[in-house]
Amino acid sequence: MRRGGPGAGLVRAGLVVLDGAKLRANASRKRNRTQAQLEAEIERMLGEAERVDAEEQARGCAERGDALPPALLGREQRLAANPDAKVNLSDPDSRVVRECEGHVQGYNAQALATREQVVVAAELTRAATDVHELLPMLEAASRNLQALDQAPVGVLLADAGYFSDANVTALAETGPELLIASRSDGNRRAAGPAPRGRIPDGLSLRERMRRTLTTKRGRRLYEQRRWMIEPVFGDIKENRRIRRFQRRGFDACASE
Repeated sequence: MRRGGPGAGLVRAGLVVLDGAKLRANASRKRNRTQAQLEAEIERMLGEAERVDAEEQARGCAERGDALPPALLGREQRLAANPDAKVNLSDPDSRVVRECEGHVQGYNAQALATREQVVVAAELTRAATDVHELLPMLEAASRNLQALDQAPVGVLLADAGYFSDANVTALAETGPELLIASRSDGNRRAAGPAPRGRIPDGLSLRERMRRTLTTKRGRRLYEQRRWMIEPVFGDIKENRRIRRFQRRGFDACASE
């Protein structure tokens, strides 16, 4: 953020929204390999290397000094990884993540924006889901707002992907107020009339959140979520045509 923002009155974090978008890595899903597949390729390469060495020795050629890296030679090292896990040979840091068009090889980009669509925190993660990103994103936003001498976040809006009892409990004492959908937007809109009277005893955290979102205030605030955050990602992906990273590796993509 530019330090001129607060003076211009652009950064107001009373109401913010958090969301994520999947961006494709500079890699193809076809380049993913399991440990078994990697070992088979390594064994094939080693076998080919032995065959070539034998042919060269037979012809009396001198040793060329092109030994394989230690990671390919140590069986214990090759067996240490999870046998069911896959690694991408083009960008090992990338993961298979789900976007609207299906599963892609990429990263999970997170953004926390104000009502004026000013992004106050932006981070990259390799997590396939958003549920564990709420607290880290709030911490990042708090650091940025504090550096700009701005008030902390007052109310946070987020979709159902960020809801968990742990997230709600962690912020119950310190805030901000959370308005997180506990189910899809379509089901939430069909929830019926706003509740009246005192909150019933014995409700779970999910039920209490659902009730809060069906109040007149909860609906009024949460309905702002879409137009606060979706244009941010829409501008990046559609107007600027940024759907895929140009660099490889987590640190490089995070910088990009």
